[in-house]
Amino acid sequence: MVKIAFDAKRAFNNATGLGNYSRFVIANLLQHFPKNQYILFTPKQNVGLLNRSGFKKVVNGEGINIVQPENLFSKRFHSLWRTYSIAGLVGHNKPNVFHGLSNELPVGIDKTGAKTIVTIHDLIFMRHPEYYGRADKLIYERKTRSACELADLVLATSDQTKQDLIHFLRIPEKKIQVAYQDCHELFYDEKNNVLTKILLDKYQIETPYIFCVSKLDKRKNHLNLVKAFISIEAKIPHTLILVGADGDATSDIELSIKKHRIRRLPNVPLEELPYLYDGADFSVYPSRFEGFGIPLLESLRRGKSVVSSKGSCFEEVAGGAGLYANADEPDEMAESLLKLSDANSRLGFETNIETVLKRFDRKLLADELMEVYKC
Repeated sequence: MVKIAFDAKRAFNNATGLGNYSRFVIANLLQHFPKNQYILFTPKQNVGLLNRSGFKKVVNGEGINIVQPENLFSKRFHSLWRTYSIAGLVGHNKPNVFHGLSNELPVGIDKTGAKTIVTIHDLIFMRHPEYYGRADKLIYERKTRSACELADLVLATSDQTKQDLIHFLRIPEKKIQVAYQDCHELFYDEKNNVLTKILLDKYQIETPYIFCVSKLDKRKNHLNLVKAFISIEAKIPHTLILVGADGDATSDIELSIKKHRIRRLPNVPLEELPYLYDGADFSVYPSRFEGFGIPLLESLRRGKSVVSSKGSCFEEVAGGAGLYANADEPDEMAESLLKLSDANSRLGFETNIETVLKRFDRKLLADELMEVYKC
């Protein structure tokens, strides 16, 4: 039995990104190693999110201790509690391992006697500082550098992130290990053609269509995707469906898609996404840079090949199940979209999906993480 403590703030409070990763790690370990003891430190709990994500059921089991601020001061200034009080509580609970799941470690954690691990998701703020304010960039760099220095081991969510840690922060390669993740378990659900048809009717989606799931931020590169699609719109029968919350590129995108076979669905619940992937011919994820790229895995789990960008981690994730284009070249992206719009061409990529997904087997990922904890 291993006693493992987590900085679980994101698991309890963040709906996307870091929250999804944190919930996956905790739930996957609980499923495959239920005899361990787990301590989850969080300054608060978003009850609505916990219910929607299914995480509430996960953390209500045996062997789990949720630790939150107890006095009024700590509850009110919970960010200070997370930064300065958790180390003392870790020392009191005496876990074998403390794992910071989201780029940070509390002050003094290196003095607790627990093996200290931090997951670093990406260094986009250093690789693409143009997407960040100066103050945010400085804060992220300081926190990330401090966490890497405090940690006994740094987990990178992809080899791309590992290389960035070495290049930008000069973290020794021997201190870094790559640890992949998986998408939400909902994407393992069996296909349901009836439910897919109901959802297509609900959202008035006509087939065939290409599916893109991503927040409408400039970094996600939707504008070049839209340009690429418009350039081949007359050559293919597909509609482009954009699913994602508003971001800093929303107004530009909404203006550019008028009078074209492009639809925007801003508020699709997570539980509907698998069945909307099922109805698509393939998916596209045009982001310029990510630390991992969960939508790629979501698509592959539903048997759909992908078009994505060259560089970053995308080829590392989707491998031979995808086509990759220069994110700054709409014409190159258009060629990839055109190729996958053909059923015969698509089949060649779809046959590679099963092999690609073996690298993201949940039991394998849990076993690998436990080996990290025990070393």
